[in-house]
Amino acid sequence: MASHIKSTIHSIFKSNFFKDSSWAVFGNGIGYGLMLLSGIIIARMLGKDLYGEYGFVKTTMFQFAAFATLGLGYSSTKFVAESKEKQKADIDSIVKASIDITTVASASIALLLIVFATPLSTFLNAPSLASTFQALGLLIIVRAISTTQYGILAGFGDFKRIAYSNTLSGVVMIVGCIPLTYYLGITGALTTLVCSQVIAAVYNAYCINCHAHYSLFKTRSRHSWTIAKFSLPIALQEFTFALSKWLGILIITKYATLGEVGIYTASELWYAVILTVPTFLSNVILSHLSALGDDYNKHKKSVNVMIGVNICCTIVPLIAVYIATPLILNIYGPSFTGMEPVLKISVMTTLFTCCSNVLTSELIALGKTWTLFTIRFIRDLSMVVTGFIVIRGNDGQYAARDYATITLTYTAIFFIVIYIITQYYINKKSKITQSSKNA
Repeated sequence: MASHIKSTIHSIFKSNFFKDSSWAVFGNGIGYGLMLLSGIIIARMLGKDLYGEYGFVKTTMFQFAAFATLGLGYSSTKFVAESKEKQKADIDSIVKASIDITTVASASIALLLIVFATPLSTFLNAPSLASTFQALGLLIIVRAISTTQYGILAGFGDFKRIAYSNTLSGVVMIVGCIPLTYYLGITGALTTLVCSQVIAAVYNAYCINCHAHYSLFKTRSRHSWTIAKFSLPIALQEFTFALSKWLGILIITKYATLGEVGIYTASELWYAVILTVPTFLSNVILSHLSALGDDYNKHKKSVNVMIGVNICCTIVPLIAVYIATPLILNIYGPSFTGMEPVLKISVMTTLFTCCSNVLTSELIALGKTWTLFTIRFIRDLSMVVTGFIVIRGNDGQYAARDYATITLTYTAIFFIVIYIITQYYINKKSKITQSSKNA
């Protein structure tokens, strides 16, 4: 028994999955650590209200960019990983299609935001945001393109360069945020954010060209329609998720204060910190699950192992942040009074999110993207409607705490439902495959 366990552990450490995961975790950890530190510095320098404005603008741009990828952050990983093993001649065409679709979509959304910036800012009772939205259309484009680029690099298994890219982005952010925020305030903070994303996108383009001969001026890719069709339900679920996140911030902004937005945004930052490793592993997991093909026994085993790995990677930072809450609040300063319960609730949400991420990757690998979209749409819609009713009913008091609680509740329900459905599909496909072999 002991020798079997030892042999299993040895094989894990020798596997490509472990090597890829190591780069994803330790390499990207540096970049995200620098992003976290820069976020704390910006919050400290701007104060709760201005940081709330910064957080709202950043969230708006990033969520719009997430939708603008049209799900290609995931689809590109799946298609490149599969083609790398079976049809290498298709890779250049797949890369071009992914980048082209993302560029057109993100540019269109950026243009719409520029056109409707004034009515949006008027609705928010913050007319000063109009010029900010108009000036930051570029952020949507470069953020969307870099997201798709990460998906492509993940398909190639080049997690080392992904780690370098995130580190480079973090270095730019930490180096630029202090002087620019000090002299230019929120404008400087947002300028630093744009620069970090532009540099990451340029570096990613160089890395992709090391694998594929992609050119902006080549004729239209023959894979555009195939990839777009597969990505449609993924794009829709990314849209509902991005929209629900944005509407959540919008509801807090409309019925509470920018201070509550600042508290919620700061807590969400630590939520992201705890999920750093599972987030890094998401593309690794999708890449490896996509390569399993029709071996559904391996699918089932791999899913359970990956859920266990994600829980282990989440529970340690979860406990650490929960215990260190008083220290964290002291770092942010006295203007963030009321953040403690919001932070603790956000911390607990990560446990369900990390498990759901594995199941989401498995459903994409199985091609059950429409099923995934339906479940996520119901979750996201329920979250926004409940948040609107509760926050408006309480006149905006404790809005950040209320929305964090609602998020925790629906995230837990989502995990339970998606786990049951994933196991059903794996078992069903396994029986069909076995029957075909017996016949």
